[in-house]
Amino acid sequence: MLTLLLVAKPVQLTQLHYHPSLTVTHATIPAQTMTADNFLALIASKSAEGTIGDLIGGTDSFDVGATLHVGAAQVNGVYTGSFSVSVAYN
Repeated sequence: MLTLLLVAKPVQLTQLHYHPSLTVTHATIPAQTMTADNFLALIASKSAEGTIGDLIGGTDSFDVGATLHVGAAQVNGVYTGSFSVSVAYN
């Protein structure tokens, strides 16, 4: 789970946008990968899952989580990947 803090003008409506899936790659064995998908965001100002929040008092935060698909013969180790999250202030 990743937690991010937003700071902007008070009482501003925000909407999150993120990619629906991500591939992570083993640090030393590039042929070993896993997929993360089914991303969900939990927005603190709403205390609920979704992509729309309110910047009450100028701050809000959200957690992002996903389903990681681990194969039966998946090699142990460090896997890395990245994804973008954009926030639209409306």
